[in-house]
Amino acid sequence: VVPAAAAAAGAAGGGGGGIESNTSTAASSIFGSAGRFGSRYLWIGPKGSMTGLHNDDEDNVLCQIKGTKIVKLFPPHTRPYLYPNDKYDSGTECCDYDAFTDWKNTERHREMFEQKFILARKAGAALRFKLQEGDMLFIPKFWYHQVLTASAYSISVNQFSSTTTEFISCGIQREILSMLHQLGLYGTKSCVCHGSKQKNTKAATALSM
Repeated sequence: VVPAAAAAAGAAGGGGGGIESNTSTAASSIFGSAGRFGSRYLWIGPKGSMTGLHNDDEDNVLCQIKGTKIVKLFPPHTRPYLYPNDKYDSGTECCDYDAFTDWKNTERHREMFEQKFILARKAGAALRFKLQEGDMLFIPKFWYHQVLTASAYSISVNQFSSTTTEFISCGIQREILSMLHQLGLYGTKSCVCHGSKQKNTKAATALSM
């Protein structure tokens, strides 16, 4: 059984209450009373908007409100083959490997893959999900994932959730490091928010899967 699957959900509307209450209802139906700690984010972007490949240290539910997103997932045991880096992002491990690039597309891509990402072959094919309006995807903690907006624009909400035990083991340290980072005392030399030089792959290349 794959522990991440898209399912039709009422997170995008219907039944009243708006995005906030519908997302809370969707998250509560999955996490239950055990998910006492968490945070929620709203994501809005045009076609081609893309995250880097990364994991999170909390369970996560992604609810698609408008538009279409493509999500690629790799299980935690593939970590050695995804080229994790030391770039700081709160609660996240970032990777250099790009799951959306068609590495067989051109000779240049093939050479780059052979030189920089040859181990990625051992990771196998990613699990691929297409999220449309009203769809919801559960992403377990520490699963690597990369997300691409495939429609003209996309609006989505995600909900992170941790149990009390998980918050004690990971969350407290995460919050302390985040505070130190905001004060400029930790991780500012290599992070996703202070002038990162990492570039997103162009949408045209990313979509040629």
